[in-house]
Amino acid sequence: MKKPNEPLAQQVEHRPFKPGVLGSSPRRLRFIQHTADLGFIVWGDTPEEVVSQAIYALFLAILGEKYPNAFLQAGPEERFTRRVKISGPDLSLSLHDLLEELLYLFEEELIVPIGVKQLTVRDDSITAELEFVRLEQEKLEDVREVKAITYHRLRFERREEAWEAEVVLDL
Repeated sequence: MKKPNEPLAQQVEHRPFKPGVLGSSPRRLRFIQHTADLGFIVWGDTPEEVVSQAIYALFLAILGEKYPNAFLQAGPEERFTRRVKISGPDLSLSLHDLLEELLYLFEEELIVPIGVKQLTVRDDSITAELEFVRLEQEKLEDVREVKAITYHRLRFERREEAWEAEVVLDL
């Protein structure tokens, strides 16, 4: 049984996270409508699975059902890997900051994560090595604008036998 302030490393036995294409594992997410916002709840057996599902949910919310399949046709020369490391006082804030960084990269560089090469979640940090492709300008016409990742209802916690996170997007 989890103790309230027990460090993450002591709460669960970590199984290796299986890298792969975002959204290729069973969907463990549910979208929630909010007034002028969109939220989602994601869950998984490990914190790494939850982070992977949260990244997938964010870009599914932005790009719709074409994500990530429409971008998987990119050849090896069009794909590149980038490492993103976020540190924060707790898992919820680290997840928030990771999603905010990925949203920034999407807006500024028009890059979309399509795969996870490596993902490590600690009590105070998330390190992700992600595979990206560049989005063509003409594919931006039917995307949903996400202004920010909010702190409203933000959580990342162990619940019974699974890990769960809730995130609300400002549209």
